[in-house]
Amino acid sequence: MEDRRKRILIILQNESEPISSSMLAARLGVSSRTIKNDIHIINKLTSGSIESSNKGYKLKGNLTKEDLNSILDTSSFIQSERLITIVITILSSKSKTVHLLDLADQLFISDSLLRKDIALINNHYSDIGVQIRSKNDFLYIEGNEISKRTLIIQLINDEGENYSLSYKQLNNYFDDVNFNKMRIILNEKLYKYGLYINDFAKRKILLHVAIMILRKNEDFNLTIASKFEDNDPKFEMVNEFILAIEEDLSVSFTDYEKKQIYLLILSNSIDPETEVKIENPKVYDFLTYLVKEIKSKYFLDFNTESFMQSFSFHLENLIQRLNLESTINNPLKEQLRQSSAIIYDIALFIAEKVTTHFNLSEEITEDELSFIVIHLELELKRQYSETELISCGLLIPNYQLINKQVFQKLSKKYGNEFSVIQTYHTIEEINENNPDILITTMDDINLPFNTINISPFLTNEDYLKIDNAILNTKTNIINQEFQNKFDVFFKKKFFFIQTGPINEKKAIKIVTDKLYEEKYIDNYFMDSVLERENALSTAYNNFSIPHSVSPSAYKSTIGVLINPNGIKWNNKKVKVMFLMVISPTELNYFQTFYESLLNILLDTDVLNSLKDVKNFNDFRNLFIEKHKLT
Repeated sequence: MEDRRKRILIILQNESEPISSSMLAARLGVSSRTIKNDIHIINKLTSGSIESSNKGYKLKGNLTKEDLNSILDTSSFIQSERLITIVITILSSKSKTVHLLDLADQLFISDSLLRKDIALINNHYSDIGVQIRSKNDFLYIEGNEISKRTLIIQLINDEGENYSLSYKQLNNYFDDVNFNKMRIILNEKLYKYGLYINDFAKRKILLHVAIMILRKNEDFNLTIASKFEDNDPKFEMVNEFILAIEEDLSVSFTDYEKKQIYLLILSNSIDPETEVKIENPKVYDFLTYLVKEIKSKYFLDFNTESFMQSFSFHLENLIQRLNLESTINNPLKEQLRQSSAIIYDIALFIAEKVTTHFNLSEEITEDELSFIVIHLELELKRQYSETELISCGLLIPNYQLINKQVFQKLSKKYGNEFSVIQTYHTIEEINENNPDILITTMDDINLPFNTINISPFLTNEDYLKIDNAILNTKTNIINQEFQNKFDVFFKKKFFFIQTGPINEKKAIKIVTDKLYEEKYIDNYFMDSVLERENALSTAYNNFSIPHSVSPSAYKSTIGVLINPNGIKWNNKKVKVMFLMVISPTELNYFQTFYESLLNILLDTDVLNSLKDVKNFNDFRNLFIEKHKLT
């Protein structure tokens, strides 16, 4: 998340004119609402470095390059990281104290800002029972050992509230702990005993263990009277995990600490008799490598918890079936192959990798391939159907607690639809926050928002109005974001219509020549595209999507060449070529657009309509209108 905020600042630095939230959203592959939230946080942390107007956002005119570099410094820019570092630095100090000026220098901030951070920690986490104290400018933490450990956990949990912290990020806070190694040990023990723990729970368990190790290295042990013994079958698994950690990291846990680890695993693990077993670590590690390869070659990201979990089980069973020379039939295999050419191509790629990696003597049959296609299609449809939550504002007079009652009812019914339900008291507050939907009981209000008038008692008619507003708002946001991204990635100058005889090499050359002229690519780009094409053709039903071996462009775009008479593409004929030109720094937000584009390209009606396209505007209108219908 912090990287995205840095990129917002860098984009604004390079723009002479204001840029809208929708254009920033398209550039960064997120929603406009996310951009607005990010800018709000940036301004809060940087004393308002970004100005907003009806035209969009821009950096303040008096902001110098040195100011921007200071803002972009991670340690001074991300407050949540700073708070964690403050606490861990004090707790891990050999003298149990740190001088205020030394810590400020370490964080590249002023001593006054450090004092504000300490006050924030003391106020926000006062209920935990710890306080950061200062004596002659030497900082120390007052409180018992359990409270100190709880403070670290709470700070890290708060940083990861809106996104999942990676093991790499957690490693940044714990010099003496290797989270990946602990994760591997935990996975091995879970698999051995047929237990399953989801990824979020694993992080929680390993975070607790890491904090125990951090404090043990400073000679702080928890030795509350407690005996580590239990008759539960999971006891043996936990004991093996603890012994492996102790041996690997040269630490020794007390019985109380062992009991805490045991209780954490006990409360987060699932028995094989009642739930699905954990995936084979070897299969899961291979799948992690596989989804990276797919993303590199096809610009599609399958690295989601839902796909990794379900497909790892399928893959393990597939390998077992092949080893037993027993495969299953799929009556939909022909239909799946015809309707999903690109997905079928990815399935073939997966089959080749699986056969090679696991040294399988049996080939993966078309029936088995079609089951892989189903997994891929379901995941893409799940990703495509997911929409950003929208924000809701309430403007309701505080009479007889009606505003609180309405708030509670809406939160209960629409908690999964709204990212936030904010109560406003003035028109100025609404203008400043710009909610997607404004709900009010005031009839005479006139604001330039999507405003819904309801009764104070929320009737069925009111709920129906809100339901319709949510649907229309989400649809408008999705369509607007697609249109914005379309205008970012498709350019008139890279759009061509040819009618004469042409093959794939000539088609690629026509577009790459223009791209090179406009300084989007280097002179090796076409060779890389042809190398990728020779390795595996990108031609499908009526279109092709050639791209380089790896993202290497200076700037991202999609070159288009249409030939109603067909482009000779190896042994096939396609009517349109989409040349993917991707910068490595823009791969992630390109992917979000590519998934939407792919969903349209799989519609044969769109490809048939391309023969009637006369110019770039026709082409653009076709895709924009088609997206509204998907």
